[in-house]
Amino acid sequence: MPSNLTNQIEHKRKEMSEIIEKHGLSSTKAIRCSQDLDKLLNKYNESKLHSSKNMFLF
Repeated sequence: MPSNLTNQIEHKRKEMSEIIEKHGLSSTKAIRCSQDLDKLLNKYNESKLHSSKNMFLF
């Protein structure tokens, strides 16, 4: 997995924690940040899936 993606995920998790502390779990900002984190995690899972498929092709 690209370390840049890992860094983005970690940064977004920290950002979300801070937003939740300041604005609450159901705030618009928290929901938006959570959706952004979901997108990053989906990219991560997709990259893992592709790399495992490539391992079996050789």
